Amino acid sequence: MPDSPEEVTFTVDSRLLEELGENLVTRNHVALAELVKNAYDADATEVDLIFENAREGDEDSRIIVRDDGTGMTTDDIRDGWMRVATTDKLQNPRTEKYGRKKAGDKGIGRFAVRRLADELYLTSVSKDPVTDQYQRIRMNFDWERFERQLDLDEIPVRIEVERLNSTADVEAGTTLELVDLRDEWNKRHFNTLRRNIVTLSLVESANRDSYEPDPGFDINFDAPEFDAADASLLEQVHDASWGTLTGQISNGMVSVNLEAKKIGERNYEFSFDTDGLDGTAFKISWPPEERKHLRDTGTLSLERIGDIRDEYAGVRVYKDGFRVHSYGGPEDDWLGLDEKVAARKRNPDKKFHELKSETEYHRDFSNILTIHPRNNQLIGRVNVSPESVLEMQANREEFTAEGDGFKNLKQAVRLSIEWMVLQYSNYKHKLKMEEVEEAKEEFEKSAGSDSDDEEAGIDQFTDSSDDGSDTTSSEEEVVDAAMNFLEKTASTVAESGGSASTADGERDGTDQSDGEEEGESSSTASTVDTDTVEKATDVIRSSLQQKDGKIDFFRSAFSVNQVVFSLSHELRNMTHELSQNAVRIENNLNDLPQEQRDEFREISESMQEVQGRLKQHMDLFGTFAGVADDQEQSAVTLADATDQIVDAVSYICEFYGIEVEVSVPSLLQTPPMYDSEVSSILINLVTNSIKAIAATGNNAGRIEVRGEKIDDGVAIRVLDDGIGISDDVADRVTEPLVSDPSGEMYDSLQDNMPEELVDQLGNGSGLGLHIVNNISSKYGGTVRFPEMNGWSTCVEVTLRE
Repeated sequence: MPDSPEEVTFTVDSRLLEELGENLVTRNHVALAELVKNAYDADATEVDLIFENAREGDEDSRIIVRDDGTGMTTDDIRDGWMRVATTDKLQNPRTEKYGRKKAGDKGIGRFAVRRLADELYLTSVSKDPVTDQYQRIRMNFDWERFERQLDLDEIPVRIEVERLNSTADVEAGTTLELVDLRDEWNKRHFNTLRRNIVTLSLVESANRDSYEPDPGFDINFDAPEFDAADASLLEQVHDASWGTLTGQISNGMVSVNLEAKKIGERNYEFSFDTDGLDGTAFKISWPPEERKHLRDTGTLSLERIGDIRDEYAGVRVYKDGFRVHSYGGPEDDWLGLDEKVAARKRNPDKKFHELKSETEYHRDFSNILTIHPRNNQLIGRVNVSPESVLEMQANREEFTAEGDGFKNLKQAVRLSIEWMVLQYSNYKHKLKMEEVEEAKEEFEKSAGSDSDDEEAGIDQFTDSSDDGSDTTSSEEEVVDAAMNFLEKTASTVAESGGSASTADGERDGTDQSDGEEEGESSSTASTVDTDTVEKATDVIRSSLQQKDGKIDFFRSAFSVNQVVFSLSHELRNMTHELSQNAVRIENNLNDLPQEQRDEFREISESMQEVQGRLKQHMDLFGTFAGVADDQEQSAVTLADATDQIVDAVSYICEFYGIEVEVSVPSLLQTPPMYDSEVSSILINLVTNSIKAIAATGNNAGRIEVRGEKIDDGVAIRVLDDGIGISDDVADRVTEPLVSDPSGEMYDSLQDNMPEELVDQLGNGSGLGLHIVNNISSKYGGTVRFPEMNGWSTCVEVTLRE
């Protein structure tokens, strides 16, 4: 008979809190964002985030999270906060007071505080639902106590409950004081936190069935060490956008103010029928679609701007602090902005025609409104004066009558936005001019600005000085700078409707816009630097002429290549016949007189040696021409490819007494590439080394081919003790059609190398290292010339995955 059965239960080690805190909440800004979401879920209307010595991360560092939500009762603490893995958010997906959809992740809050700091001081004020009295709860969590090997239910936490008799100065809410922070906070952490919670800061008042009216949610920062002292996150969102427009309607005038990137603060006012609207104010921001137009990238990112537009875009309307819900939002374009854009209205209102000549715009004045924002590109609110003729319906859904007062309100705000568009056009003009000026300076720096030649060619800007040193940039840098400058200039002129001024102040084009007075500029009045434009054009024209010459060279080379292919076929047949004839001579030696056998044996051996060399070269040619094996990209064993090249040039090395050492690991492979590309790199580097040694006139020399595995590819190094490459020409030897820039190698070769070997090694087309550089660049690598002790030259080629 078995012993009487027993029952067992699971227990939970106290270190579970640490494990969950580290794994569920991995980053400090994520943890703090969860606590902000918890405040939102507690029906708070605002939460304060206070940072003290957060950069230090020591015992004096702290973060305080204080909200004005409903607070927690003792039952909430016992059954919610102190209970791991509750189902409250599943059972109650909306908040009790305002009916908000809960934002916090299920059960993450208590682990977030464990992740952020070593100690937590919790204070919460709430109304007891039974006694209808307020109570204050205080608790202290020293998380080190939970790191012992104890069960969670064996570690008590003291809770102090204070009954508050007077409710005069009592406000519900929760304060979390996080002391002795685990991380040292930096600006990046802080900015990421702001971006993560920015959408919550835009939650505004709402009416939900069966719930109290939601006044909205605001997030305030007090963080002097991060330049965010006493700042509302909503205000920071406004300040981070391209520009923020504020306006006031009063006494027959609309006064507007704009704070915007690059153009600073601007003010304007225009007359308008403000009857019944006096005291009405508005604030509207324009978040841009490109990062470069943001004033503060720390608060806003393009991703967050997308989220904001989806949820909170539009200009909302308020009166007496309450939102009039039918007006504003992503789906309610009460201002008719989308309709205005769709109608393709381009010319600003007549009220603003006086501004035509007062500033510079990015395009013709009559076409400026093509950049007008849509409803979902703006964020803002209109605060209708309590004394306004506009009255809300009892349900606060809309105004009781949308008469002249509402039409005037709508038109006043639309015109104010239109004025902001004019300022945005001026901003774009300034931005374009800066880009053109930067491109011009870059071009002049690359090309040199002291030339007076009327027809400046590319050679003028890339030639070396008399002392052999480079005085300017490479051809590619000069051409790229010229192209960039011309593109910026052309873009500016095109956007301005072709009416940019020349350097002499004369307008391009012939006709003035309708109603434009002589001397007025309907778009940008900045001058186009025609001298620099002509100079850049000459550079590009000269470069194209050189490119044409290179194309002719390659066209000729390709024609010769067709002959080489035909010749290769004949050579293979001749090589086969040469081998057969050598064998026939060898087989018939015994039939010859004794005195002739040695002579014919030498002839047979010479024929076999020539046949062997020809076969090596034909196999090598097959690698380049793609006739030997499948020419698909695959990893190439570098040692095998190196041996093939070294064998092919061995007879030349023997002639000059050159010792070639191959130091390549037998299993080292290149990234996937063509066999011919690896062979092309090796043959060019090795034959260059042979010529460099031959040019010294010595009858001995050394070449070493090394291969090495690097992080994401291989490095090939070919070293020799030849004449070397001077520093002043090293940057030019990889340019096309540049052979022997120092003028030393081929002059010496004419004296020190037999004609037949010069023919085989080549006279220098100036394409070898250019081809090597192109192949290396194709595979994310480089060609460079590092100094190596004991060697005249080291050429290093890297090939990356």
